[in-house]
Amino acid sequence: MDENAPLNIDEDLHLAYEQCHYRMLVPGLELRIGSSSRGVDNYLAELCAEQLIIITAFNPGSKIVTGETNRRQNFRLYDTIRRTGYNCNYGINQTEDESWPSEDTFWVFDVPLETAVAWGQTFGQVAIVHYPKGGLAQLVYC
Repeated sequence: MDENAPLNIDEDLHLAYEQCHYRMLVPGLELRIGSSSRGVDNYLAELCAEQLIIITAFNPGSKIVTGETNRRQNFRLYDTIRRTGYNCNYGINQTEDESWPSEDTFWVFDVPLETAVAWGQTFGQVAIVHYPKGGLAQLVYC
């Protein structure tokens, strides 16, 4: 398991996060934990952005909740992102084996990592994804 993972994180849960496909719906880009993406780097350059985070309010605490609850919480997260003035695109997180339901996400550009972690905590998330342009996608535990 990753040395940055908190001790109380279940190894299977950590592995599921690492094996997830993190997809931005438009323009159709994907990130995987521990990997870089020339396409995402080019998109960040187009936006004059240096980094992004991927965040959702779905399934707080990695416990599956109803679709309506997830949509309501994700709308609150979206409202938070927009009120603070950050640009974002819609995305979706999908496991390889479909053992976990897909989660609607937001790819938020140039938000400070500390702010993104605070949002994750507010919305009960275990982790978010951080991607610095030219770097590797990484899990950041909230």
